[in-house]
Amino acid sequence: MEQLERIYAPNYRPSVQDILHTRVPTTGVVQVQFTIKGCIFRVYDVGGQRSERRKWIHLFDDVNAIIFISAINEYDQMLAEDRRTVQKS
Repeated sequence: MEQLERIYAPNYRPSVQDILHTRVPTTGVVQVQFTIKGCIFRVYDVGGQRSERRKWIHLFDDVNAIIFISAINEYDQMLAEDRRTVQKS
């Protein structure tokens, strides 16, 4: 709230900190592929909303490892699609 005046200024340009604090929920499946020492890696960023989860199963063919990342500060957050239910991350 203390930054509102700065952010709403007509000539506002986001700082590095402003950009780092921006959050955009993932919808769908975003894939990034890269190679390290001849080994191909595919990283998928998937949406966590209930409606997005059914898309995950199609990503598991030929998978060697799964790394699940969850924000530690969201343990007590409400679901976006049901504001009466706590997330089960």
